[in-house]
Amino acid sequence: MEKSKLLQLLKSFGRQEWRSFLDFVASPYFNTRTELTELARYLEGRLTGNPADVPDKKAAFGHLFPGLPYDEKMMRYLLSDLFRLAARYLAVKRYEQQERRVQLDQLHCFIDHNQPKAYSRLRDKVEQSLSEVHLMDEDHYFHLFMLAEIEEHNFTLQKVRRNDPFIQMASDRLDAYFCLKKLKYSCNMLDRQAILQTDYNLTFTDEILGFLERKDFLNQDILRFYGAIFRSLKEENNEAHYFELRRLLRERAGNFSADDLRDIYYLAINFCARKIRKGEEAFAREALELYLDGIERKVLFESGHLSPFAFTNVVKLALRLQRFKWIEEFIRRYSPNLPERFRQNALHYNLAELYYYTRDYDKALEFLNQVKFSDLNYHLGSRVMLAKIYYETREDPALSSLLAAFTLFLKRNRAISDEIKQTYLNFCDILVRILRKDPENRTEIRSVVENTDRLTDRSWLMNILDEAQG
Repeated sequence: MEKSKLLQLLKSFGRQEWRSFLDFVASPYFNTRTELTELARYLEGRLTGNPADVPDKKAAFGHLFPGLPYDEKMMRYLLSDLFRLAARYLAVKRYEQQERRVQLDQLHCFIDHNQPKAYSRLRDKVEQSLSEVHLMDEDHYFHLFMLAEIEEHNFTLQKVRRNDPFIQMASDRLDAYFCLKKLKYSCNMLDRQAILQTDYNLTFTDEILGFLERKDFLNQDILRFYGAIFRSLKEENNEAHYFELRRLLRERAGNFSADDLRDIYYLAINFCARKIRKGEEAFAREALELYLDGIERKVLFESGHLSPFAFTNVVKLALRLQRFKWIEEFIRRYSPNLPERFRQNALHYNLAELYYYTRDYDKALEFLNQVKFSDLNYHLGSRVMLAKIYYETREDPALSSLLAAFTLFLKRNRAISDEIKQTYLNFCDILVRILRKDPENRTEIRSVVENTDRLTDRSWLMNILDEAQG
């Protein structure tokens, strides 16, 4: 039973979810079969016990039907039916958390059941609450459209011969919602297209931007934001669009939800990253400022914790800008905000990288030795950093031994994707060739470094080749 889809789903439940799920299964509206209620209680007892127990199908069947011989087919049906109930519970729970969506559906129901007074009272309440919304996000635009569509439907049912004001309102609000949604998709498609070297078919984007300007929709902040992002991504050489986005972030960021701001910050950061890769170093400072602003606003936090991805990139950018004293303070200040399972490794690994950059190799090794290899990314990064330290301190025997062991680890480890594996294997192979110190091969090795697609620490390898040649 351990690998069943039911158990995999139930293992993801927290205690509060278990309590409400058991109430859900016991409700005759959703379930009238007492054996499913008993099975849910039985599994809850096993999966939330201390220690947790892996339920056995035969034991579960015996608990439900004492004295009856085990029936595999019946048990499979029970597990399947309980899985469907669990999935339905999650869907109902998600729906009930969307209060505005529930209210809009209630308006439909009042129309269907011919309850004009109840409809009018709830409509006024929804209209008032939508007008008071401070954070203008995608859901808000959708709810505005849905309310206008419901009003138009209700007006049509009255069969009165006078102007229908709601049909134009519904059409205009649909335009605004569609344009926002389309711009968001288009921005993310352009962003991924640049990262993954793939082509997406972008449609209507130029027409939408022209339409927004004609209809004055660009007076609405969120549409202005995504319009600026789209233009900066489409015309990367015209930096005016990016700096317009930065101005909007400084002046208007408080008007958006954390989800929208997170999306906007990462799109802007990725724009800067592409500029940095083209050699435009001024954008390293821009990227760092975006990260720090996003961290200060807590939009780069997820579930109350700072994103490890953002934390590591702040460190790398600060080291690139040689802000050594400041970044040590940042590491020690913000590492407690990381998810617990990353915390100690992030602290030790990033301090090791700081001391490596400042050529304090003894301290770098001290912190590297405290990095636990439970996280694959830190393991791989630590091995590469150790190889660089051994090379720069001329510990050739130790480096040769490390590269041999690292290569073997990479080849045997099935948890590493082929793409990532090749990135590090290429690094090991090239460094082994450099260690041979054959002057005649340096030009060939340089060509390999320049032309190998999957390669970590390419710039460092180029630098040591330059030093060897000089």
